[in-house]
Amino acid sequence: MNSKDSGEIHLFRVSASFGSNHVITDFSAGFPNGSRTCIMGPSGCGKTTLLRLILGLLPPSDGIVYVPPFQKFSAVFQEDRLLDGFHAVDNIRLVCKRKISPSLIESALMETGIPQKSCYVPVRELSGGMARRTAIVRAVLADSDFLLMDEPFKGLDPETKLKTICFILKNLRNRTLIVSTHQKEDVELLQADLMELCI
Repeated sequence: MNSKDSGEIHLFRVSASFGSNHVITDFSAGFPNGSRTCIMGPSGCGKTTLLRLILGLLPPSDGIVYVPPFQKFSAVFQEDRLLDGFHAVDNIRLVCKRKISPSLIESALMETGIPQKSCYVPVRELSGGMARRTAIVRAVLADSDFLLMDEPFKGLDPETKLKTICFILKNLRNRTLIVSTHQKEDVELLQADLMELCI
């Protein structure tokens, strides 16, 4: 069975450049359906660029990025990308096409350590860590086949991070998970394979 039959994301000899800056060169990799992968490497090595290539937000300079047709992505970017004037529950409801009750969303947020009272204040009033967890819960609860996260745990203390990872694993639903990180412990905590990306 080839990658196209199995639902695998596949990159074949992919390069990405910004002017004269060659960020990724002749890179090939496969992400099997339902796999978990942590991408690690030094700052500037192309982790974010790789995720953007997979999401289709950036065309490769060369090579092929194959994503199975009719598949849906949800993502956590380095920026939280929340609507500041809406509270956490509404930020999540706006992107979840399947029917999720406010009480279920509230429970999900609380699982990551966000107090109930904080679920219904404008997200601009939340701490950076709470806003980050709101963005993570939004991506996890969204109807998707692939879940991509770009340094999702930055700014979270160890206890909160562990709660958030437990929530992700509990609600992964056999989706393909790709996470960029600087922390090697995330590989073990997410029970993921390690992909090291170098310039």
